[in-house]
Amino acid sequence: PLSILLLSSFFFQMAQFVANIIYTMVVLAAGFIINLDSLNVAVRWISKVSYLRWGVQGTALIEYPGLNFTCSDIDPRQNATCIHTGYEALEFYRMTDYSVNDCRFALGMLIVGGLVWSWLMLRLRPQRPEQT
Repeated sequence: PLSILLLSSFFFQMAQFVANIIYTMVVLAAGFIINLDSLNVAVRWISKVSYLRWGVQGTALIEYPGLNFTCSDIDPRQNATCIHTGYEALEFYRMTDYSVNDCRFALGMLIVGGLVWSWLMLRLRPQRPEQT
């Protein structure tokens, strides 16, 4: 996705600026740094097109369900949440809304969309200095 921005911009400095903004939004909207429910509804849609979100969620759905955790280090006087199983961890981070196949499909569509967009930008943008 960052290469798409670089190809879409006419000036390299502008492409760098836009890429930094978009990458920050993609990381924040991935859902594992900030809870998506705390984000504005207008910004929350970015998580649907975040390759980082789909990749992390798919990996977590593969790796976490069979795990068991112990909570021996938690002080009972603290109001801390103890997560005992991998499935509880997935529920806590709200990663059970989609299946592994949904994550694969979303990643595939993002890759194909990025390739098509890049191809279009390469075809439509002048490649020689005398064409500008």
